[in-house]
Amino acid sequence: MNQHESRIRDYLSENLKIIEEGMLLVKKEFYIQNNLGAGGFIDILAKDSLGHFTIIEIKRSNEAARAALHELTKYSTLLTSSLGIKIHNIRAILVSTEWHELSTPFSEYLRATNISTIGLVISANQDGEINKVSQFIPQEEVEPLKIERAHQVHLFENKEDREKALNPLSIAAQKASILDFAILTTDYSGGNSTVIHPYGAYFVFSSPVNYQNPKKLKKFIKTSKIPWEDLDDPAENFLCRLGDFTKFNYSSFEIGYPEKLSAMASDGWKVNVAVRQGKYSSNTAVISNDALIREAMQIEGGA
Repeated sequence: MNQHESRIRDYLSENLKIIEEGMLLVKKEFYIQNNLGAGGFIDILAKDSLGHFTIIEIKRSNEAARAALHELTKYSTLLTSSLGIKIHNIRAILVSTEWHELSTPFSEYLRATNISTIGLVISANQDGEINKVSQFIPQEEVEPLKIERAHQVHLFENKEDREKALNPLSIAAQKASILDFAILTTDYSGGNSTVIHPYGAYFVFSSPVNYQNPKKLKKFIKTSKIPWEDLDDPAENFLCRLGDFTKFNYSSFEIGYPEKLSAMASDGWKVNVAVRQGKYSSNTAVISNDALIREAMQIEGGA
């Protein structure tokens, strides 16, 4: 702990009401011994008004913040294993002036820990006197990319018209609140003479909202102003909205799905990736075009 952190610790230990009314000091620099590994000193151990033991850890620099989550985990475990305190009787508070490096991992830590934990954003002068305190607001959980089963296919008689449609289709997707998407080109080179529209713009996307989270879904619908319907596949709402903004000419339109794309690739259609937007435009180093196509087909080797 550097000198500034020590001053903040000393000031805070004498003014615990800044954190919470009724908080009482047990001891600052509370030492916990661990016979099986590293012990350590809790910056401040306190008790709240309900009798919960409260671990208060103080970090000032981004570099020190990286060790904060390790220490919170270690000390809460040691209070239980070494001192016999029940896990439901332990709280943790992380106090820091710097949250740049800490924000993302701490947000994830809050979702995973079984200890009641909060973060406090503070401002302190050189004497360690705290002049501002606010509670850290965790980052929202980010959903991983997952190509939906609902696809959309615009077909064209000639390649030139298809190429001209790619940019308007991208613009329409963004207006429909679809941020992470790809447009595949499907070119027919087989011998079936009944195929009269041999050039396709095949649209696939990852939903910007988790349908299984009603609270987030309700918030998204309100802010995006998408007229949401009770469809069998909720992702089709986005494709319906996409159609509202489609402003280019095409010869034919079809609904797509993984099995259809896979069948096309096996039946003389050459599939390539023409457009990647959102996270798909920045993750090319880890998700290749071939991998993206496999995921759209939902075959082994996809996501």
